[in-house]
Amino acid sequence: MANITKQSIVDIYNTFIRDVRTADIAVASDFNQPVATRIQQAELGPKAFNENMSTTDLTTTIIDAAEIRDAFKTYARYTTVVRNIRHGYITDDFSPNNAEVTTGDTNTVARLKDSYIVNATVPDELDNATILDPRSNIVADLSDLQGYASVIEGYADNSLDVARLDLRVCHSSCHTSCHGSRGRR
Repeated sequence: MANITKQSIVDIYNTFIRDVRTADIAVASDFNQPVATRIQQAELGPKAFNENMSTTDLTTTIIDAAEIRDAFKTYARYTTVVRNIRHGYITDDFSPNNAEVTTGDTNTVARLKDSYIVNATVPDELDNATILDPRSNIVADLSDLQGYASVIEGYADNSLDVARLDLRVCHSSCHTSCHGSRGRR
């Protein structure tokens, strides 16, 4: 059985939570897709997902299950900013009885700003029956930690089921049509 070290805990987080959750970030890695003028960029976070757990986050000399559990949950919550978005141009034919029309309407995944973290997705009381419940008196090994990290990632992954964020922008002014507001004479 391999020893569990601070670095191995960080590596498990990176492999089984962070890397899995951020593998499909499209917009955050390249603002050219979608085109910047077709998305409310103020809602997007950094181009790269920079929230990395470090060995300095594990502060005790002898790391216990509660510390590992708390670190995994804290950093998994950061991954909930990886969310489904909608982008494109909202246009309108200025007829009050017709619904809006969107051109270039696209659904994708983006890394949003930190205010979109969903704490409830990875709850504090997460799975107290697991191997990392400090009351269990079970000695955990690396495979137990990997399994628990996968459980945490599964909870964090539920943030993709939260309502899709609409980051579309208006194509034209509410008072003028791009085809001319005066009509034929």
